[in-house]
Amino acid sequence: MANDISYGFLRPQDSDFSDISLTVECGNDIMNVTCNSENRQVTELSSWGRGNDVLVKAEFSTDLTAVVEDCDLPLQGSRLGALLRWNCPSTSIRGYGNTVPVTDTVSRPTVRIPGDQIAGAVSVELDVVLLDNPVTDPDSVAPARPGSVLWSRSLRLHLEGVGATVHTSSYDFSEAHEFDPGAMWRIHLESDPELHVTRAIRVCLNTSNKITKVALDNINSGKSLTKETQMWQRFLDIDLRTHLLWAALGLSHEHALSEYEYDEESYGQMLYGTLRSYFPDDDPASMLRKAATDPGLIAARVQNNYGDKR
Repeated sequence: MANDISYGFLRPQDSDFSDISLTVECGNDIMNVTCNSENRQVTELSSWGRGNDVLVKAEFSTDLTAVVEDCDLPLQGSRLGALLRWNCPSTSIRGYGNTVPVTDTVSRPTVRIPGDQIAGAVSVELDVVLLDNPVTDPDSVAPARPGSVLWSRSLRLHLEGVGATVHTSSYDFSEAHEFDPGAMWRIHLESDPELHVTRAIRVCLNTSNKITKVALDNINSGKSLTKETQMWQRFLDIDLRTHLLWAALGLSHEHALSEYEYDEESYGQMLYGTLRSYFPDDDPASMLRKAATDPGLIAARVQNNYGDKR
């Protein structure tokens, strides 16, 4: 990156920064991504499950003298900061971590992304920003406005699995006057296959249920997941997939789900894909007849295939 003034001010050279890396932590999994190119890095976070927070840590070194010179900033009194920002297009939610000072030593900004606020994919951006330019000169092309982004790197995290497309909320069922206040969770599915998938599926977790509360506390603690929590997640995932299969069979009576195969991120596409994944050799009509006479078939198939994958 040259001293490009198309932004309205001078910016540093890429060579002013080195040893740039991002570390992504989710549950017990840790993934390191090198970001030595200004092109956006793309990776998959297959370990993510609904409700799981994602911790992102950045690390890079700075030649501060070179940055100040490239930006035509005064050596004395200029302050720079580094922070990580994130945004999730599927939920339209964004956030950022704490700003740390940029010095001649290694900078290590971090951000924790709440698992109940993301779905589909998350963009993470590492920014070096101006905190203070002590000199006010209207004729200068040096950056002057606090918060101006001088340099950045970005990462796109694709969240995998059914959990990536599910809106999850946690609350006390008894206080909300739910019909079943002792349930561990409740799954809500819409009936319109044209909806965006993130609007069609909602999982409500009951914080007044002891098992669910213990699992959520474990997930939100950032500690390793206990075997009990992993089993809770497993049962929830199996239950959700079972619900989706029943929904697919039910809607196939009124809609040709195959028409949504290429309708990206639609509820119909997810239902059709789920149905084909578990019953690739059966058409929806015949499957509906089989399920009507053998209701346990759906749950057994999900349990069997889920076990193969885990």
